[in-house]
Amino acid sequence: MQIKHSTILITSAGNVMGRSISCHFASLGAYLIITDSDARVRACYLRSDF
Repeated sequence: MQIKHSTILITSAGNVMGRSISCHFASLGAYLIITDSDARVRACYLRSDF
């Protein structure tokens, strides 16, 4: 399965596992849609470079 240019939805991205998964898929060239119930986490991800 090719990951590059795929769109990946990651829920609970604010926890350790969600963050690790996000970083992994971003490093493979995927487009990420991330969500978490904590708005501060979402704002942090919007500013983050993976």
